[in-house]
Amino acid sequence: MTSALLWTLQSCDQREIGDCCQRSSSIGSPLNPRHAFSCKGMSNRSLFPTAHAHMPRPTGIPARFIVLAAFSLALLLLSLDSFFNRSQDAKGCHMTYMHPDYVRVDSFVHSIPKLRKYALYLYKERDGRNIGDKPVGVPVLFIPGNAGSYKQARSLGSILSGHYWDLLNGLSWDEKQRLAPFDLFTIDTNEELAAFQGHLVQDQAEYVNEAIKYILSLYTSPGQPSPQRTSMALVTHSMGGIVARTLPTLATYSPESVHTIITLATPHLSPPAPLDWTMKKLYRRINLFWRTELVRSNETLLSNIVLVSIAGGNQDTMISSDAAETGLIVPPSHGFTVYSTGIPFVWTAADHKAILWCNQLMKVLVRALFAIEKRGRVGSVEERMTILGRALKSGIGEHTVRGPLDESLRSDLPIHLLNRIQGHNLTLSGTSETVSRGLYTLELPPPSTKLDTFTFVTSVQPTEVEVLFCEKESDESGSYPKACRKVSNWVVPLPGEPVLYHGFVPLNQLEGMGLVAVNVRSWQSGFFAGEMVKEADVKFSKEVSITDVLTSFDITLPVKATLSRLRIPSMTSSLLKYHIQWRSACPNGPPLFSPVIHQSFPPFSEEKFLRNSGGDWLSFYGDPQYTAAVPGLTGLELRVWSDRSCILHVRMSVDWRGSMGRLVGRYMMSWMAFLVGIAIAGSGNIWARNINGRNSSFLAAVTSLPHLPISVILYLFGIFQTLLVSLPLRVPLATHIGGLLLGSRGMWGAILAPAMYVVSVGLTVVIYGILVAVGYLLGAGLGWIWRRCVRRLHLTFGPTGYLISFVLGCCLVPHYVFCTLALLLALLAHSNQKTLSQQHLPITLLLLLLQPYSIPAVVIWARDAWEGRVWTGNLNPFVGLLVLWVGVEDVTALPEGLRNVTTWGVWIMSGLVILYGSKHTYVGFWAICALFLWAFVVKQQSAGWVKRWVKKER
Repeated sequence: MTSALLWTLQSCDQREIGDCCQRSSSIGSPLNPRHAFSCKGMSNRSLFPTAHAHMPRPTGIPARFIVLAAFSLALLLLSLDSFFNRSQDAKGCHMTYMHPDYVRVDSFVHSIPKLRKYALYLYKERDGRNIGDKPVGVPVLFIPGNAGSYKQARSLGSILSGHYWDLLNGLSWDEKQRLAPFDLFTIDTNEELAAFQGHLVQDQAEYVNEAIKYILSLYTSPGQPSPQRTSMALVTHSMGGIVARTLPTLATYSPESVHTIITLATPHLSPPAPLDWTMKKLYRRINLFWRTELVRSNETLLSNIVLVSIAGGNQDTMISSDAAETGLIVPPSHGFTVYSTGIPFVWTAADHKAILWCNQLMKVLVRALFAIEKRGRVGSVEERMTILGRALKSGIGEHTVRGPLDESLRSDLPIHLLNRIQGHNLTLSGTSETVSRGLYTLELPPPSTKLDTFTFVTSVQPTEVEVLFCEKESDESGSYPKACRKVSNWVVPLPGEPVLYHGFVPLNQLEGMGLVAVNVRSWQSGFFAGEMVKEADVKFSKEVSITDVLTSFDITLPVKATLSRLRIPSMTSSLLKYHIQWRSACPNGPPLFSPVIHQSFPPFSEEKFLRNSGGDWLSFYGDPQYTAAVPGLTGLELRVWSDRSCILHVRMSVDWRGSMGRLVGRYMMSWMAFLVGIAIAGSGNIWARNINGRNSSFLAAVTSLPHLPISVILYLFGIFQTLLVSLPLRVPLATHIGGLLLGSRGMWGAILAPAMYVVSVGLTVVIYGILVAVGYLLGAGLGWIWRRCVRRLHLTFGPTGYLISFVLGCCLVPHYVFCTLALLLALLAHSNQKTLSQQHLPITLLLLLLQPYSIPAVVIWARDAWEGRVWTGNLNPFVGLLVLWVGVEDVTALPEGLRNVTTWGVWIMSGLVILYGSKHTYVGFWAICALFLWAFVVKQQSAGWVKRWVKKER
């Protein structure tokens, strides 16, 4: 890096350093790289040609590319506006208030020096009820995520403390002694950017592993008031979930030291920004471990662990919630995924930070944690899965958690208030004046009626109205209930004002039962609507043409039922956002309740409720980039609760402006891959077109690329992907190819890839124009720096300096730092040019496109360097490639054979970047470094300094 700086300063203005150099060629003659500078003992070539390097005038841009650039820029701005302002659900999280205190656990010091940068804290809620700084109850550990703080545990800690004191009220002395509070420990990761480098995740996992051992040891020490603990639960955020999942892969992991892992907004399937190959390697290793370990044997390191992933939905702009799916990692017996939009009594999306302090969500988690630790012990995997499932799953559809009917009860049924209802429907509505306390019964229908399900909706609390299934006895007055069981495990809440409660009970699970009994214990106001239905009659599919899917269409529910289930098979694209409206036509007066619509997209885990009939937004997850191995999609599924006396009309129309933002959120890395691929192709095309030593402009090289054939190839590749992944035979090669490019299937994958390529061409032109403008502005604003400072420098740099720079760079300066510095030097060097180099500006453009790969890691390196950790020790080859680039000047005319090799090599590199860049973004970095290396080889084909240096050293 130091040598690069000296070299660039030396070559920024050859006219003002010593008696400046003169080209041996005349004005207007072609540049000859063999002509040396005459510089009073200086024979070095400049990194950037000066303002008087006679480059050919840039070729004019065809009008169609100017239009394309303007269109691409407008599309980008509209997409960004849509992404931040129209692509997200309304915010509904309530703030959590706390009185935090963080007690540092100084007695725990890691034995490995490099891990002593981390620390362990114990959270205490200082509201006047928690005294002391010692652990006194049940341990639970919080692990923050990327750039996260240990203080982010405060919301969870506050509600854990408050819920404990609330539970104490009304308990007997013996029960209070058995109820233990939670001790919330939290890890200080120094706010590291763990999402960008795999070794940071590994370091944190090693520290957490030892911290867990130490925490558990506190509960086995003599004199501790808390009972002995051998395992604990982990609550993690973002990349903290990957740290937790890395623990069982460590050689020093203690089996069964962790029993439950709850992750919040964790990208389980793929890193959110795969800029570093070590991060991708880490993901591949731990995902393979989790996929195979439970299949291999029932007695494994994971056999006692339950993994629950909670995603925030489209409010989370930091990661895609598709990546939070765990269905491909753990079997349903050991984990599941839920979205905050479907969790009972949460029913709202949460952004990447809000998911940590969302009061509704934290309360649900706290109740589940206390239920897991009930009676002073941790239950089995099955018991924990049941507890967490009932607390977090909606209980609707594929995610239903069913339990057995409750124990029999008989004594408190008001038989003297029995009301026998004729038929198969029961509706109660009004106030206490119109609905009296009593027992209402319906006889179960005979099999000949084919009615197979009892469903009900009520606005009354389950404690006020009980639904029971009973054995039937008869006398001369008629039938009456005998032994009854409650269906509380089958009742799930629905969002509304007030909250609704829904039950859906298949009658084939009620063997021996003859009656449905509705016990009205008390009634203030509200309604109860129950009915016997044939499930097949309330399920129907709506065929919608592609044209209607892309515009708008109307649906009228054909069946008058409390619950209807609608499936639209043609709605499978997660890129489209819809505006949905509905209205009820009720001939008998106002409806009992406003319709509630539940959306899902099997087999994915997302669930969401739509409640605003005047206009709500419908969108769903299911990005094949993360879920390419999931079997065929069945389409969007809607469940509608409405008054059965009404007819419901639904209208759905595409919100194109809102859909544009999803192109940014879903394909951020894909856009980067297209831009890098086009820049590589354009830069290489300059050298391939270099005839007689005259370089064409970058814009001419880009506009001359065969864009139409490339677009056709991308379209055909998308069709090939669709055919390949649709084959019934699942082979690794098909899965691998299906995940390339955008990873999309069907029509959208085939059309979207060439469309994104064309737009990326326009964006490349825009970025290049901005870079040229920045060069001129820097030249106008910083020219005095060069005149006053650089003219005093007289620096030399030879081949030995390359070796020194390579060694120092590999040991002290990682490649990403070198990239960022090279960009700054390139811009400053251009600032002293009146005519910008047509060759080195493309190289500067490539350096600019490297910055998204480099800047996050630069921040990490700067923090480590500030703390005295600057040794990289990995002899990184990329530094060597970039140091070699320091010697690259204007590329000379290429021989025919070398020009063909360059052309094919550049096309291969560009194609690999476009194909692999979405899921393996670091491939773009490798490709640019390879391009720099090839540029050096091409430059040195006729240079003799290497041979002379080797001879001199000998």
